[in-house]
Amino acid sequence: MKAKKLLSLVLASSMTLAAAVTAVNADDDIVVLLDSMELTFDDVQPQIIEERTLVPFRTIFEALGYEVDWTQDTQTVTGVKGDMTLTMVIGSNEATLKTKDTSVNIGSGEADTFLEKVVTLDVPPQIVDGRTLVPVRAVGEMSGYNVDWNADERKVLIVTPVEMLTGSGPAVPTASPNPTTQTEPGPVVPSESPNPATQTAPGPAVSEFPITYDDTNELQSHSVRYFELLSVEKNAEGKYDITFTLKTFFEGRGTVAATFDCLDANGKVVDTITGSYIGSDYAWTPHEDKATISGDTVKIVFRSDK
Repeated sequence: MKAKKLLSLVLASSMTLAAAVTAVNADDDIVVLLDSMELTFDDVQPQIIEERTLVPFRTIFEALGYEVDWTQDTQTVTGVKGDMTLTMVIGSNEATLKTKDTSVNIGSGEADTFLEKVVTLDVPPQIVDGRTLVPVRAVGEMSGYNVDWNADERKVLIVTPVEMLTGSGPAVPTASPNPTTQTEPGPVVPSESPNPATQTAPGPAVSEFPITYDDTNELQSHSVRYFELLSVEKNAEGKYDITFTLKTFFEGRGTVAATFDCLDANGKVVDTITGSYIGSDYAWTPHEDKATISGDTVKIVFRSDK
């Protein structure tokens, strides 16, 4: 009887160990590509932690052109690239991006001022096997790059947007950027200009409508992005019939509830748009929807995805 119990314990322990090894090895095949060039991680490989892909910070920071610094006392990772400083702290769900305020005229004699943006991370930077890992998507997109996740091939795709290559636009997000397609799991801070190839519908520019969309709050969402008005028409009752698109993201498969506030010229909420959409498979899923809202609406603002 004792021998059988001992054998059972050994088998159970072996199965547990095998499962643990499988979980670790499962992440060994994650590939990170920067403009089609595969990044090499010498020690700790990219791995998925709490459904987010994390990579050694020094490799990804330096690949994106940062000068890297590590402060042991505060457990802080800092990357400096031109007028941009990206800071993350071990165990903290907040990342900070500081950029130079270009609204101050050159030669005005005023001291440089900086804009600070704090982004909430789903999974904080952490130390694994003696190496500091950071969420790759957050780093890439806070730095102004487009980041996608190919679930079938288990690849993180980091792509330099055209404006960064041509110098036709800023390399990092401004206070109210227009998001681009991103499919790799993780917190999102989109780049300055959308990638035309990834737009869900050609629709007229929002500026052509009597209603505008403010995406400032949308930038803090991890599940709802890319709201775009396709048509706006006033009906016989004096209300607006609108058609719009948006994309949702869900870890695996599930329903995402989205709420948008409709504001009048005084900033008062005069109506709301609510909807439930299916997001799936670690990808931003496009949706088209319709709504009838107050005729006093001049602006639509994302409220929440809770």
